[in-house]
Amino acid sequence: MSKEFHPWQMAQTEKELKSVSNTKHKKEHTHRFCMPKLRVRLLPLMFSIILLVIFGTMFYSYFEEWSIVDSLYFTVMTLSTVGYGDLYPTYPLTKMFTVFYVLFGVYLMFYALRIFTTYYIEKKTPNVKRAVTQTLEHMVHKKKSNNSVVIQVPPEKK
Repeated sequence: MSKEFHPWQMAQTEKELKSVSNTKHKKEHTHRFCMPKLRVRLLPLMFSIILLVIFGTMFYSYFEEWSIVDSLYFTVMTLSTVGYGDLYPTYPLTKMFTVFYVLFGVYLMFYALRIFTTYYIEKKTPNVKRAVTQTLEHMVHKKKSNNSVVIQVPPEKK
């Protein structure tokens, strides 16, 4: 009985890897990691980030009595970790809110960045693996006794 893989799972063994290549997600995955299209993973994150910016803007506009533009400016500068320091929270409530807002918001921003870079790297992985395999193929030898792999590097030519 073969195990069915979804695009976000990782193949652990060669048998599972062969099973992945036979699934309906064949065009959406790379060699080892099976990841769905970028928009499927980033869309909820982008929606969450937009909601976070809107919520922060409304919060600072109401509690700090800043204009919408100043609140939006402070929110974006805070989430992007720029923080010029020209605007800052002055009330204890908004200071406490900012602490948790920064922790959650920066985490969310970096998580979205991680998803994007992981997707990009995994799209490039098969090409890199193929190039490395072709380059090093003549140097790799498998020992039959203990299934270890030995890489023999030829000596430099003078």
